[in-house]
Order: sequence, then structure tokens, then C-alpha cells
Amino acid sequence: MREWIRIGRALSAFRPSANAFAGGRLSYAKVQVLTRYLTAENEAELLTLAKRIPAASLPEAIAAWTMANEPGEVVDARHHRDRSVRIRNHADGTRTTTIRSNGTVGGTLQAAIDAELMRGALRREPDGNWPSIAQQRHDALARIIDGTGGSQQGNIGCEVVFHVRGDGCALDDGTPVTESAVARLLDRAFIRLLIHGADGKAVNASTRRRLPNKQQKRLVKERDRACIDCGRKELLTYDHNPAWEQTRRTHTDELELRCVPCHRKRHHEDETA
Repeated sequence: MREWIRIGRALSAFRPSANAFAGGRLSYAKVQVLTRYLTAENEAELLTLAKRIPAASLPEAIAAWTMANEPGEVVDARHHRDRSVRIRNHADGTRTTTIRSNGTVGGTLQAAIDAELMRGALRREPDGNWPSIAQQRHDALARIIDGTGGSQQGNIGCEVVFHVRGDGCALDDGTPVTESAVARLLDRAFIRLLIHGADGKAVNASTRRRLPNKQQKRLVKERDRACIDCGRKELLTYDHNPAWEQTRRTHTDELELRCVPCHRKRHHEDETA
């Protein structure tokens, strides 16, 4: 009910958006996102964007639009103002913790959790089922907090990758970040260049090692961008196709980006066959 009131009040100040919603040209899901960012100056462009973008992709599209059309200091100030940690207690004794942060803090937290997840051994639940990705992330965070994971004394041991291109900056999963946020990290960052050839593709690399090196990982990540099976942009692994046991080499043209669940599923199907 509170959210309906918020949306109604917001739409009362933006007649074109209200008319689009009333006429069925905007869904409730789109209006729910759109009304959080509308201003008199940006309504026309954001309304056009919302009409052609699916509701599930609208938050990312608006984030990319603001990065391209608003000064970095304005975006940074909004991120600083909206930062929060909220904890909600449930009747069964569990808690829901919601963290809202900028890309650098949020990206580092996700990288730390996922690094610990990938480092830990996967075990079945007492009921015989495999834990979901969300459950695995919870367990990884718990190990980081209580010190039983791979990290020691706050040294998480993870890598956070920021892409700096001519059209803007982004985390490895595509989440946009401001140039000023990246600039604040430069004095303690390690910088690598990813070289592209005349055809616009990243320069290839090959090795006899089974595990790809960092250069190869960056080349494959730049090429595939997400899991080639399901489109997930997190918990990604580098899968040999054909299998390394057949070729005894690791070549970027024979590596495919797959998330952990799809990677596990593919090899389970191969073993079954």
C-alpha cells in the first residue's frame, strides 16, 4: 500500500508518464522503477527508454543512462545519500539484511563472497539436495564473518575488475560506475591493458597449462561477457570445449564462459552419457 501511494504521488507530478501508465503503455513494474528517478529534465528521455526496454532490464538501462547523461559528482552524491543497511526480523527467527551501496563497495562485497564460495567445497544438504546459489552465498558470507573461510584477518583474497573504456566505466558484470569512483581507487589498484586487434577482438593467447592464466581469462570474459548457456553474469568459470583431457592445451578459442551451475550440469551430462 505504501508503494502504491508513493507511485501515485510521483505520477501526479509527471503527466506524460501518468498518461502512459493509464493507457497501458507502461506496466506497473516499469512505473515502479521509473518513478524513483524521474525529474522534469529527464522525463521525456526516460519515458522513451522505459517504453522500449523490458521491465527486468529497466534498472540497468536507467543506470547506464544516468552515467552517460549526469555529471559524475551528481551520481556519486546520490549513491552516498542512498547508502544503507536495513535488517528485518521474521517471525521464524531469521533475518533479512538489505544492503544498498555504490558499485565499488557492492562489487567488492560480491567478489569477496563469490571468491569464498568458489573456494569452499560443495556438499549436499541433509535432505540429499544440493544447496542453491543463494544458500551457498550465505554460507560463504558466514565463513568470512566467523573467520573459518579462506580469508585471514580481513584479507579476503579476491579480485575486483573495473573496465575503463571510451564509453564509460563498469564492473566486470556490466554494472556502471562513475569515472570519479574508479579514479579514487587508482593509487592502490593494479592496472592491466587488454589489447584488441584491428578486427576489434581481443588478442589471442595459448598455453599448455590446464588452468587459464589471467590474460586468457580476461580475453574470454571480454568475448563472452556472460554464461553462454543461461546468460548469468556471476559465478563464472572457464570451461574447456573440447575437454582438456583431449587436447592437453588451454586456448582461448577453446574456452567457454559458464556459470557454476551450468558448468556442473554440462559435465554431469557428459559423465552420464
